[in-house]
Amino acid sequence: DYVENEQRSTYCIVGYGKIAEFPSLPSSSDDGEQLANSGAKITLTSDRGALCQFVKDRNHDSLSDLRHTRAAFVGPDCLVVSWGRGDGFVVIYRRVQQQGGVNNRGNKNERNLQVGWNAVAVIAPTDEVANEGLNSMTPSPYASGDNEQREIASLFESGPLRVTDLTPMIVKNDSTNDRDLSMSAILAISRLGGYIELVPMPNQIWS
Repeated sequence: DYVENEQRSTYCIVGYGKIAEFPSLPSSSDDGEQLANSGAKITLTSDRGALCQFVKDRNHDSLSDLRHTRAAFVGPDCLVVSWGRGDGFVVIYRRVQQQGGVNNRGNKNERNLQVGWNAVAVIAPTDEVANEGLNSMTPSPYASGDNEQREIASLFESGPLRVTDLTPMIVKNDSTNDRDLSMSAILAISRLGGYIELVPMPNQIWS
């Protein structure tokens, strides 16, 4: 394990584009001062504004629900999140090194929060998975003419593309002496429709 000697923090998604970090607790319960100073730190994602706007516009995805959010770490500084949307998109974030500034956007309750995660890429369902989902849908008796957009909207609403689990798999490569290539990562994406996609992760993104 590449972080076996590190103390791990615990992370929790507390809102769209809002991530709380809980530092690891001291090993001894007698260290009261350290325990008292181990409060959660909340940071924002760089795409929080777009996420909140998407949720407000229920015409896109009326079933979008934060309770369906799934997330996983791929390496210590790379976070992948599916925000519970019916389109099944997964966003890849890189940790932002804090500079001590503040967030000047958003409402007054968020202006003291910093952007801690930068969105760098998006993983969409493959064409094969999307087509399989369309083929398994019951045709609408009211569909007529050019209904491609209606079919896609129905696919998102019915939920087969919704992400149910994100599992990173990191493999050590003993056949190379290049430190940058000594490990490879694959992200397994499970979907409600019974599909599992294996997505190779570029080393420059996750390591």
